[in-house]
Amino acid sequence: MNEGKTSALFAAVAAVCLGLAWWSRPDAITNENDLKVEVTGQPVFAKFEDPNEATSFQIVKYDDSLGQLDRFEVAKDKTSNMWKLPSYEDYPADAAEQVRDATTPLISMPILSVASLDRGDHALYGVVNPDDDKLSVGESGVGKLVRVKGEANQVLAELVIGKAVDGAEGQHYVRVPTEDATYIVELNTEPFTTDFKKWINQQLLEVRSFDISTVGLRDYAILPTQNGYGMSRNFDADLTFDSAKNAWSLDRFITYDQGKASETELTADEKLQDKPLNDLRNAVQDLEIVSVRRKPKGLAADLKADKSLMENKESLQSLVSQGFIPQEGVNGTEIFATGGETLVGTAAGVKYLLRFGEAVTDLSGVTEAEDDTSSGLRRYLLVSAVLDESKFPVPDLEPLPETVADMQARKEAQAKAAEPQQSADPTATEPSNTEPPAEAATVEAESTEQPPAPEEPPATDAPADENAAPSQEAPADSPAETADDEADTPAEQPADADADADATEPAEPDAPAADGNEPTALRSSGKRKLIVPVAFQSDEAAPATPADSEEAPAATAEVPATEGTQPPVDAPTAEEPAKTDEELQEELEFVREQIAKENQRKIDARNEKMDAARRRVQELNARFADWYYVVSDEVYKKLKISRDQLIGPNTPDEAQAMPAAPGQSSPGLPPGFNLQP
Repeated sequence: MNEGKTSALFAAVAAVCLGLAWWSRPDAITNENDLKVEVTGQPVFAKFEDPNEATSFQIVKYDDSLGQLDRFEVAKDKTSNMWKLPSYEDYPADAAEQVRDATTPLISMPILSVASLDRGDHALYGVVNPDDDKLSVGESGVGKLVRVKGEANQVLAELVIGKAVDGAEGQHYVRVPTEDATYIVELNTEPFTTDFKKWINQQLLEVRSFDISTVGLRDYAILPTQNGYGMSRNFDADLTFDSAKNAWSLDRFITYDQGKASETELTADEKLQDKPLNDLRNAVQDLEIVSVRRKPKGLAADLKADKSLMENKESLQSLVSQGFIPQEGVNGTEIFATGGETLVGTAAGVKYLLRFGEAVTDLSGVTEAEDDTSSGLRRYLLVSAVLDESKFPVPDLEPLPETVADMQARKEAQAKAAEPQQSADPTATEPSNTEPPAEAATVEAESTEQPPAPEEPPATDAPADENAAPSQEAPADSPAETADDEADTPAEQPADADADADATEPAEPDAPAADGNEPTALRSSGKRKLIVPVAFQSDEAAPATPADSEEAPAATAEVPATEGTQPPVDAPTAEEPAKTDEELQEELEFVREQIAKENQRKIDARNEKMDAARRRVQELNARFADWYYVVSDEVYKKLKISRDQLIGPNTPDEAQAMPAAPGQSSPGLPPGFNLQP
């Protein structure tokens, strides 16, 4: 009886528990379509909102041809806060914008649709995780993994990018590695590249071709010997480019004969070839980094080897294998290169020393994008920078005058230098200070276009203006006298009959001008002479002055004489008063102060430019210090100029060697243009 009750009690408790479990069960999604509807339009990474949170960006790609993974990473250094490339021995990366461009599309990236929820479809859509430990060699359908981490090394976003969606531009199949679902999203995959060159400042020297002003060529060969290595020098050449003439000049050319150096001049049959030098300038601008390798410790930024390097066999072997041979010299151990040296100087005073090592044919460890040269060859390069002090000559400073006599001598020298140069024309004459000829007081105006105007009446009939401004006094023997003087001195009248008629029979005057001035009168004496009138007032304004009065103003205004015939009216006539000794001493101190300021300005300008160049050299050497650079062998061939390329036969230009036939255009000119002697 008790057992039955106990069993019934257990059954009741079980029923209650079952009912509670049924009542509290979650809403199960039993249909894939419900899941697709629920996630469509939602962001793939809801918690990733700020691209600046990223401190590490990783890309893992599977190489089908080699059957191996290609890992690329760019990370922010916690100490310097600079981006570096851990996969390239922490080479500095120009990656701030690149990381932002790569991570920004992942923020709020919506799911357009769900392609599949089946794990077995991953290979079909190309979303197999390449970083999976279970990945086998030859696996198909492997995608590209993109992983973004934050400061605490936490994963902010992680996505496997698969194949592109057919017929939908810009759309790809993607998958979150921890999920089975394959989504379709719109995504630009161009920023997700493992190409080393895309993440760095690829311009090695950052020099433009027109900034290059000097080039130095050091052509030598490093040969193995029983005791190590020996050097065989061919030539040294220093050249300068003149931008104004757009031409090169050979400053120094040293040749070697059995180790003995001698300065060599070009013969009449030899000529400097500009084309390879111009190609070199362009090649310097185009010099790009293909890859990098870290240099061994003990090699300074100026490529001077210290004692630790020479005692480290592993470091020495690293140098020699790249084509750089240490050599003991007067100034310590220097590094010479099997590919020779090229020096490139800029107008800003920075000189680059390029040492070229061995060519590289082993492409292991180099991505396909790095090996983009036509020949497939690359070459090691060591770079250093030095200050070119020849670009900063000492300025020409003016000496300070010590005494008043020195100051006055300086003034005289400046005044003499400011004087206009005398004309070299032997026919030129000095300006005469003598009185002008009689006819110089009138303005002669020969004209055949206008008829002669009526002559003005004698000045005796014209009312004089007491308020009129007196004209400049004419020379005593000039015919530009007043009309009264002309009447009183018949001997000065013209000898011809027309002139007499003019003096005795005055013509009717013209009507007064609208502005109240006397109209222009013309006299006929072979040439028409224009008399410049003066203003007059009416009879009521002022009474007439007797014609023979000495105080009467001239009836005609004198035309200024030609330049050089008379001194200016306002020219000073009084000499400057002599200065006292105290005033001269004060002036001397002032002059000395001005000269000292100008001299200091020149010195400061030179020092400022030199300091800027020195800072640039330090910046460059800090960047070059730790690295072998790998460059294209095709570019190297343009930077390495042989003697045969530099100096060629002195043959005339084609245009000069082939003169034009009679009746034909000269060479180099368009048809129809012919230069005649």
